[in-house]
Amino acid sequence: MEKILSICIPTYNRANALERLFQNLSEESTGIRDVIEICVSDNNSTDFTEEVLKKWQKKLPIIHSKNEENVGYDRNVITVGWLASGTYIWYLGDDDALAKGTLKKVTEDLKRFGSPDMKAVYINALLKNRWITKCPFEEFRRIEKEKLNVKPNVSFGGSICIRKDGLEKITEGIEIKSGMLFKKEYGDFVLNDFVHSYLFMESLKSSRYIGIAPNYGIVVIADGNRQISYKKKLYLELIITKYVLEVKKYYPWFNEAETIVDSKTRVIGRTFINSSLVSQRPDLTELFNAFQNVLLKILDIENRKFEIVVLKSFEAFRKVPGAKMVVFSLFRIVKFVYKMPFENKNEDDPILNKNIEYALTSVNRLLQIDLNPNSIRPKANNELTAGNSSD
Repeated sequence: MEKILSICIPTYNRANALERLFQNLSEESTGIRDVIEICVSDNNSTDFTEEVLKKWQKKLPIIHSKNEENVGYDRNVITVGWLASGTYIWYLGDDDALAKGTLKKVTEDLKRFGSPDMKAVYINALLKNRWITKCPFEEFRRIEKEKLNVKPNVSFGGSICIRKDGLEKITEGIEIKSGMLFKKEYGDFVLNDFVHSYLFMESLKSSRYIGIAPNYGIVVIADGNRQISYKKKLYLELIITKYVLEVKKYYPWFNEAETIVDSKTRVIGRTFINSSLVSQRPDLTELFNAFQNVLLKILDIENRKFEIVVLKSFEAFRKVPGAKMVVFSLFRIVKFVYKMPFENKNEDDPILNKNIEYALTSVNRLLQIDLNPNSIRPKANNELTAGNSSD
């Protein structure tokens, strides 16, 4: 029977999370396993991922491959997509799960509404018991993209669903260099660590419709909530902020629900937390400065003068003798109250170090772009599919 949906899972050294996800998929796929498949690309894991796959392959329609070396997240996402044979491919994070009833609803709606002119489907995400994207409707909608009246958050890999038949043309214009996505047309790396978002954007560019699943989707469990180092924390802050700026550069017509700069509280709060980390770890100053510079660039583009003044004033205050100690003391209280999952520990992960090196270099190039409020606007209808169309 023809596969309606391929669930694509890139994974690396998360055997426990994968076990939990397969259990969830087992419960969700009852009665529909003949129209779905589960594709897994193992990025050369060194834990017991292979044993987990062998166990569940006896119970679920799993297709999997293992890379001979760790090829980086971007290439692994592309690789798992090529394993798929379904009409649509849906990317799931190995540390996420599905809300109850989601898989049956997804397959039913794709069977009913799916068509070659709906190449991009956004599936909502449930975070801390609230849907990330607020929709004014409750059932699946197929909407002309120019009339889209909601703000999808496509930074979550588990929200991305695209037509498989468009994957080849989308990937024709890219290369994977040193494990990272290189866009030939731009002569630059694009959306590193967010290749899933790139695939969605490029699919949407050549699509007449976008599908929106408002009240079902992934449950963001994110094993990233376990204790992580200050270095990893600052790196994650940098790449999500860089992602927001890159979307503004390459896809200014897309109105996204931003994850890090959508309120004064988040902007100021993140700056306070990240500066507190650097107060204890001066060796991470370059990483913090890169984050801060990208954040200020975004605020400048959006003409948010209040936040800019607050951030610059706070940075000036940090230079006052004794101020860093005051900031860090306050941070320790906040960290304890909110049980923040990061700690001061040395981390010499070669993959993380390589990613940080690239991110810092990429930020330096990105900050040179000439973006202003007048250039950040939705494109006219006839402009949306211009340029590098993947159609």
